Amino acid sequence: MQQKLHILIQGSLIVLDEFLILLEEISSVEDVKLVAEKIMGAMSVAHLLGNIEKTISFSIGAAVYPDDAADEERLTQCADQAMYLAKGSGRNNFKFYQNEQA
Repeated sequence: MQQKLHILIQGSLIVLDEFLILLEEISSVEDVKLVAEKIMGAMSVAHLLGNIEKTISFSIGAAVYPDDAADEERLTQCADQAMYLAKGSGRNNFKFYQNEQA
């Protein structure tokens, strides 16, 4: 599973069941959406864990600098809020942070 994410995004750090991916040199929000869709596609397939095949549910929240926040801590908080909005919409969803969430 970690290898699949590293193929999509080099240098990612995966810890426990939550992780953060910082994308640099993104020219548009649509590019963020495309990356999220690639991650969702890679993660939505069944994975073999030992002799057991499992599917993984996940939620992705995204925040955009400097539109949503001007510093790393606040940007992370915004992405976290968007992730919980995605979780509230049902698993395997992706949501952008919206200022009305605050």
